Amino acid sequence: MNILLSRTSKQMMSVVVIILLPLLSACGTSPRDEANPPAPGFNLADSDARAIAIADEVMQALGGRRAWDKTRYITWRFFGR
Repeated sequence: MNILLSRTSKQMMSVVVIILLPLLSACGTSPRDEANPPAPGFNLADSDARAIAIADEVMQALGGRRAWDKTRYITWRFFGR
């Protein structure tokens, strides 16, 4: 009886994992390739490609374009003050 219960519980655990794994992977975070379009009037053709890449990396580090656009104010602290 104990062996049967153990085997059954292992099978149930496998079924639960098989069902939950795709569901949890579908609930992942938003994609990191969030669009960061240039501002109107920005001269993309004459800009340094590496500088644009750095600016895009900074935007992602700040939480993405959507978070930046929702920012209401920014403060700085100098020497912890």
